[in-house]
Amino acid sequence: MSPHPVRAGSFAGSGPGRGSGPFRAYACPVPGMPPGDTDRFLRHPEVEESWGTLDPIEAYWGEHGRPAQYPVGPGARGSRRDARTRRTELAQAMKIDLTDITAGDINKALVQGRRAIGTPAVGMVLTMVIVTDEENAYDALKAAEQASYEHPSRMLVVIRRHARTLRDRTSCRLDAEVRVGAEAGSGETVVLRTYGEVSDHADSVVLPLLLPDAPVVVWWPADAPDNPSADPLGRLAQRRITDLYAVERPLEVLETRARFYTPGDTDLAWTRLTPWRSLLAAALDQAPVKVTSAAVEAEAENPSAELLARWLEARLKVKADRVVSPGPLVTAVRLGTDNGEISLDRPEGPLATLTLPGQPSRTLALKVRPLSELIAEELRRLDADDMYAVALRGRDSRALEETA
Repeated sequence: MSPHPVRAGSFAGSGPGRGSGPFRAYACPVPGMPPGDTDRFLRHPEVEESWGTLDPIEAYWGEHGRPAQYPVGPGARGSRRDARTRRTELAQAMKIDLTDITAGDINKALVQGRRAIGTPAVGMVLTMVIVTDEENAYDALKAAEQASYEHPSRMLVVIRRHARTLRDRTSCRLDAEVRVGAEAGSGETVVLRTYGEVSDHADSVVLPLLLPDAPVVVWWPADAPDNPSADPLGRLAQRRITDLYAVERPLEVLETRARFYTPGDTDLAWTRLTPWRSLLAAALDQAPVKVTSAAVEAEAENPSAELLARWLEARLKVKADRVVSPGPLVTAVRLGTDNGEISLDRPEGPLATLTLPGQPSRTLALKVRPLSELIAEELRRLDADDMYAVALRGRDSRALEETA
């Protein structure tokens, strides 16, 4: 039995939105029925019976069988095509190895890599030059790539290779490894390996690869020059980053860095102190009293502890004692006042205890940050670090400020 329409013109009316044709009774409300009532639609035996009737085509298939279907698949007759957007398949990452090339070849490889991953535009904010060796290249590059998610940059890794034979030492060669996409963080990475006399003129290799109209940062993870601003690569940069933790005698090198300091120089030993300095400044804001003494406890020959002690001497005009502790790194800072001692103690682990006179002790987060976070912090501001200069000179910087 086929569905039999029920005419309900007296109920449905006419016009758009009220139904039209012989099927209007299926959705015609009963006049006078309050909204929301379950019986507000027409009920009719023929309508009820038509709801239970199979679709005509289903009934036909039930009597005569379903038609044969064509096989579905790529290239099959009658196969269906999906509605996805048709575009060129792009690679998630691209790595290009180049041997015995010039800077022009590297630029061509960068353009080729960007086109391959579908990002022809350059959206980076700075150029970061990493001067290192094969031993430290992996850790430095990994930290820089993680920092690039906060600061998209072109990373140029300069590795000076030491030739084994006289012939290799007298020859000049430049090899490069270009990474674009997922393997290069959020920017681009070019690993430059220089041989022979090219190693003595690395600035000439790096200069054509710098991003136009963008700041340059040079980082020496190890073996930094005594005077970074006088280095050929350092002269190209607005910011020069070194690390006293990577030298054998950090306190001696610290004196050398203080002697050759130029605005734009900074050191990761100072960057590691940012959480300490923030908590100490907040503690003194809560207890505004005059500090009469200071002490910094840390492991022996720790450059961060020496910088922190010099900073306290310059800002508080008191002598800061250096106390050797088992470590690791800086473990405590104690400030003596007329009302009692202010102490920030972190013997081990990511938590520290802050004690103020007349107040209960507080537990604060003070973890040892990874290298990638230190680099990301240094890239947030590319102007001169005045407080680092104050910490380098210690009490002498306070005397110079008062004289000026």
